Formats: sequence, structure tokens, C-alpha cells
Amino acid sequence: MSKKTESDFLHPVPLQTLENTKCDQCTNREERKRHEIEGYCNVIDFDDNLPIRCVGDWGKDKITFLRKYVDIVAKAMKNQFIVNYIEICSGPGRCVDNHSYELIDGSPLTILTCDNAKYISNFLFVDFDKKTIDILNQRINMSKRIKQEVKDKSKIIIGDYTKPNELVTKIKKIIPQTYQTLNIIFIDPTNFEVPFNLYHEIINKLNRVDFIINFPFGMDLNRNICNAIKNPNGLSYSKYKKAIPYPNKLNTQEYKNLAFKNGNYDLVNFIKKDILLEFKLQGYKFSSSYKIKHYYELIFFSKSNKGLEFWKDASKIPCNDIENRQSYLF
Repeated sequence: MSKKTESDFLHPVPLQTLENTKCDQCTNREERKRHEIEGYCNVIDFDDNLPIRCVGDWGKDKITFLRKYVDIVAKAMKNQFIVNYIEICSGPGRCVDNHSYELIDGSPLTILTCDNAKYISNFLFVDFDKKTIDILNQRINMSKRIKQEVKDKSKIIIGDYTKPNELVTKIKKIIPQTYQTLNIIFIDPTNFEVPFNLYHEIINKLNRVDFIINFPFGMDLNRNICNAIKNPNGLSYSKYKKAIPYPNKLNTQEYKNLAFKNGNYDLVNFIKKDILLEFKLQGYKFSSSYKIKHYYELIFFSKSNKGLEFWKDASKIPCNDIENRQSYLF
């Protein structure tokens, strides 16, 4: 495989090269809320005339690493398993980096154009928003960079992760499960709000699964966990109670004391340890993390040591052209 830079992978286009661009170049969440239209930037992708999402500059690192991992697994397992790639919270497929103001591929297009995509048996992209699903569907069909054989293996559906049983049942109907199946499932929410029951449903209903979970330790959870525990009648408390494996811990005196001392760092670490513990109890003896700056980390879970070896291999490969890269295995 020839060496490629991040620019080759993500197909960036500087906004300043676009004619009549009206991007407001937001610098924070408040500005984005004021300028976005139904959650999308007011600039469209000139290549397909479809809407795009505004993302932080750390997104490049996440997407590039994910591509490398899937590339490694797809090639290594091509003659051993029916490999499926399932992404929950897929997004529209193209984004604008709010640091460099470049249009870049999101994870769906990056995965579909990876070198070994032809070895993946099925691609399934899930999002709860109909507009997002429609955009992604159009974008994939219109893309000249995705091979037709890959397009033919791709499905895009509406799915609500707050209804785990319904969502996993739908996934199972779309992607049949056999003893030869290996499912790579990437769950990429904006906030820490995916019900933990979703993981139980996936483990119980789907065959061999390796998880990649976005854990936003430095974003939503770090900012709001203390206030959530202080206000048990609030929406954040209800959300976190569903998202953690042992919800009764939020009511313990230890957690309350930390919350009133603004011990958000300790609380986040406790929650992460509980997530690791519960997955281990479910048979996932092999886990690791890939840190994305100080915002979030991708947590990997597998029941196979071979899966962990692939994860380590992806972590060892340097990501080119990424500023302030952090990809430490721990």
C-alpha cells in the first residue's frame, strides 16, 4: 500500500477556495448555535451541494485512526470472517473543521474509501435524524471516490439508540448473523447519553462484536457531571443514569461529596472504570484506549486478543499532518 497523508484520506478543501462562501467561521458552541441551520453549517459542500456539519479540529485524528484500524482488520480477516462495519451516530459524511476551516470527510466516507473496504461484507450507517440519513445516502450515491461494489454493500437507516431493543432488532434483520460473523461497531455520540442497555442488547443479540466507543470524558461528562448529581431531578441526571452501567452509584454519598467539591475529574474516572468493569464481566477481557487530545477517547473492547493486536497496530502507525497528535495506548 502506498503511503498517504491525512490530506489524501480526508479530501480537505479550504473554504476560502470556494466561491461565494458565507461561512461565519464560528469559534465556539454559542456562535455555532446562532449560525447553524437545523444543526448544519450555512456553507454546503461545493462538490455535491449537500449540507455539512461543523466539527472540532480533533475530529481529524479520530477519523484517521479509525480508518487505519478498519483497514487493518478488513485485510487481516478477509479469509476468516464475514466482516461487518456498523456505525451508530454516523452524521452526514462531510464536515467543516472549525479550526482550519477546511471541508473534510467524516467517518462514513473515510471508511468507505479506505484501501481495504472491498473486504468488508456489509456497511451499515445509523443516525436518529432523517435529514442526516437522507444527506448521507445522497452523498454516498453521488460520490465518485467510493467504488460501486462498496456502495452496493452499504445501507443507511434511521435508528434511535435510546430504544436499544428496537434498534438492535433492526440491525440484526439487515445484517444476518452467523458463526463466521465479525461485527465492528463504532458508536460515536456527540454527548455522553447512549443508554448502557444498548451495549447489553448488542452483546446478547449479535454474534462476535468488537466495540469502539466514543467516551467524551473532557466534554459533556466533565462539564456537567457535578451539576447533574447536585440536581437529581434535572435532565442531565436522567441522561447519565441511563448511560452508566451502575446508575445507583449516582445516589451514593461518595459521589455526592465529590460533586459538591467539584470533583468532576474523579467522577469521570469512576464512571470509566465501571464501564471497563462491566464490559469485562460481559466477557470483554481485552480493552484499550486511544486518546484524542483532552476532549475524548475511543475505548476499544474485544473478546479476542487478536482484536487487541489490530488495535495496537493501528496505534503504532503515525498519523501524518495532525497537529498536537496524541495516540497513546494505556
